[in-house]
Amino acid sequence: MLNGSTRDELRLYLGYDVHAGIACAACIAHTYAPALKAAHGNKAPAVLAGNPLARFPSAAGALGTLMSAFRPDPGFPLGAAHSAE
Repeated sequence: MLNGSTRDELRLYLGYDVHAGIACAACIAHTYAPALKAAHGNKAPAVLAGNPLARFPSAAGALGTLMSAFRPDPGFPLGAAHSAE
Protein backbone atom coordinates (compact mmCIF):
# COMPACT_ATOMS: atom_id res chain seq x y z
CA MET A 1 0.00 0.00 0.00
CA LEU A 2 1.25 3.47 -0.85
CA ASN A 3 0.37 6.40 1.33
CA GLY A 4 1.15 9.88 0.07
CA SER A 5 2.69 10.95 -3.18
CA THR A 6 5.86 10.40 -5.08
CA ARG A 7 8.88 12.50 -4.22
CA ASP A 8 8.54 14.91 -7.14
CA GLU A 9 4.93 14.45 -8.18
CA LEU A 10 4.03 18.13 -8.36
CA ARG A 11 7.01 18.95 -10.59
CA LEU A 12 5.00 17.32 -13.37
CA TYR A 13 2.05 19.66 -12.82
CA LEU A 14 4.31 22.71 -12.70
CA GLY A 15 5.83 21.49 -15.98
CA TYR A 16 2.34 21.32 -17.48
CA ASP A 17 1.73 24.93 -16.37
CA VAL A 18 4.99 26.12 -17.91
CA HIS A 19 4.29 24.27 -21.16
CA ALA A 20 0.76 25.68 -21.32
CA GLY A 21 1.99 29.23 -20.68
CA ILE A 22 0.23 29.48 -17.31
CA ALA A 23 3.58 29.72 -15.50
CA CYS A 24 6.79 31.24 -16.80
CA ALA A 25 9.88 29.13 -16.07
CA ALA A 26 12.14 32.19 -16.19
CA CYS A 27 9.80 34.15 -13.89
CA ILE A 28 9.67 31.50 -11.17
CA ALA A 29 13.00 32.69 -9.71
CA HIS A 30 11.33 36.06 -9.01
CA THR A 31 8.17 34.52 -7.60
CA TYR A 32 9.78 31.68 -5.61
CA ALA A 33 9.73 33.37 -2.19
CA PRO A 34 6.22 34.86 -2.62
CA ALA A 35 4.90 31.48 -3.81
CA LEU A 36 6.32 29.81 -0.71
CA LYS A 37 4.79 32.53 1.47
CA ALA A 38 1.39 32.01 -0.17
CA ALA A 39 1.59 28.24 0.26
CA HIS A 40 3.20 28.02 3.70
CA GLY A 41 2.30 31.24 5.49
CA ASN A 42 4.28 31.65 8.72
CA LYS A 43 6.36 28.54 7.95
CA ALA A 44 7.65 30.02 4.67
CA PRO A 45 10.84 31.58 6.13
CA ALA A 46 11.92 28.20 7.55
CA VAL A 47 11.08 26.39 4.30
CA LEU A 48 12.97 29.01 2.29
CA ALA A 49 15.99 29.00 4.64
CA GLY A 50 16.30 25.23 4.32
CA ASN A 51 15.76 25.24 0.56
CA PRO A 52 17.51 28.19 -1.10
CA LEU A 53 17.29 28.43 -4.88
CA ALA A 54 21.05 27.85 -5.17
CA ARG A 55 20.49 24.29 -3.95
CA PHE A 56 18.51 23.39 -7.08
CA PRO A 57 19.46 23.28 -10.77
CA SER A 58 16.51 25.56 -11.67
CA ALA A 59 13.91 27.72 -9.97
CA ALA A 60 11.09 25.70 -11.56
CA GLY A 61 12.64 22.49 -10.23
CA ALA A 62 12.96 24.03 -6.78
CA LEU A 63 9.34 25.14 -6.65
CA GLY A 64 8.03 21.84 -8.00
CA THR A 65 10.13 19.89 -5.51
CA LEU A 66 8.97 21.97 -2.55
CA MET A 67 5.37 21.79 -3.69
CA SER A 68 5.75 17.99 -3.55
CA ALA A 69 7.72 17.76 -0.33
CA PHE A 70 5.97 20.39 1.75
CA ARG A 71 2.40 20.22 0.57
CA PRO A 72 0.45 22.67 2.72
CA ASP A 73 -2.85 21.82 4.37
CA PRO A 74 -5.60 23.13 2.05
CA GLY A 75 -8.13 23.24 4.89
CA PHE A 76 -10.20 20.28 3.70
CA PRO A 77 -9.68 16.51 3.53
CA LEU A 78 -7.88 15.51 0.35
CA GLY A 79 -9.23 11.97 0.29
CA ALA A 80 -7.50 9.12 -1.48
CA ALA A 81 -5.23 10.15 -4.33
CA HIS A 82 -5.73 8.28 -7.58
CA SER A 83 -8.80 6.61 -6.10
CA ALA A 84 -9.94 5.27 -9.45
CA GLU A 85 -6.87 3.06 -9.81
